[in-house]
Amino acid sequence: MLVAENTAAGGISTYVLLMALGLRAAGQPVTITAVWPKPDRWLEIEAHRAGLPLLTLAPERRLSALPAAALRLRQTIAETRPAVVHTQGHYGDITAVLAGGPSATVLTCHGLATPTGPGLRLVFALDRVLWHRLDALIANSADTRRLLLARGAPAGRIAVVHHGVVWEDGRLPDYLIAEPLPLRLPADQPILGYVGRLSKEKGADVLIDALALLRRQNRPFHAVIVGDGPEQSRIESAIAATGLSDAVTLTGTQTGPGRWLAASDIVVVPSRRESLGLTILEAMAHGRPVVASAVEGIPEIVCHGETGVLVPAGQPGALAAAIATLIDSPQTRARLAVGGLQAVRERHAIEGMAAATRAVYCRAGQSGTIVG
Repeated sequence: MLVAENTAAGGISTYVLLMALGLRAAGQPVTITAVWPKPDRWLEIEAHRAGLPLLTLAPERRLSALPAAALRLRQTIAETRPAVVHTQGHYGDITAVLAGGPSATVLTCHGLATPTGPGLRLVFALDRVLWHRLDALIANSADTRRLLLARGAPAGRIAVVHHGVVWEDGRLPDYLIAEPLPLRLPADQPILGYVGRLSKEKGADVLIDALALLRRQNRPFHAVIVGDGPEQSRIESAIAATGLSDAVTLTGTQTGPGRWLAASDIVVVPSRRESLGLTILEAMAHGRPVVASAVEGIPEIVCHGETGVLVPAGQPGALAAAIATLIDSPQTRARLAVGGLQAVRERHAIEGMAAATRAVYCRAGQSGTIVG
């Protein structure tokens, strides 16, 4: 049983969907539960499209709803008797541990932020206690494993499993298949694509500053920023203030990243923090060259100069220079695209992710020890 924190579009929901598909393809019965819904219902919609059962445990996001969600999860576990309950996110692991039951409990950690505010500090403190009650932890990158260890997670229970985003035969999962765009983009300029949340850690503001530098250099481009978030008004103001309104399209929240990645000539990931970078893998799967920050887990999946370009985080000048190099050289773009596509097919297959995760399940069920 896979437990998602919520049903919103994003990296964790995508991981749950891909993991469910991979486990099912390997003959493993799988169900999905979500602690609470989100308005876009992305995971619910995609699970239904894939023929995967999904149960929502609580009607809305409230901490006071967690005990009732845990009780419903306990009842579901008793009825379905899964061998493993595999959870994600702070509230996912809290709910799973509260639910208890005979199943082995595994958590995938998708990165560790610095807690801000008393509420989050309390949740993070509770996480540290719960880690020792889990049978296994999966880190999505070696860097995430390092952070888990630094915060006191038990070393012997942590395994690193990178995301898979394509099938071994090269097919894309349905959610990633490119559909027609809802708008027309310029055909005579390189398209720079940004797909992600508009939040401080994702670095969209750094991208705007880099675009302003490219405009001053008279480089041709049109940027498409897909997503929304707490920094949206700031990004809109920065676009207007730098005179980029004619060179940047803000789409807001969109379902299905495939069409936007496929429409991009260069995909830019200017994150200040990024535990791995699912968008990077998705862009590679579409054969698109990537310019990304050299932070946290990103260098584990991007080999500079071979499968993409890495730049220091938070430095618009370095980001602009890397983008300019790719704008000026279609040959370099094509070479990086081929390298990225080959790498993602060889090292990030859905089947491989599922097989590595099933190995964790087996060891967790036997001894609760992953390493040693």
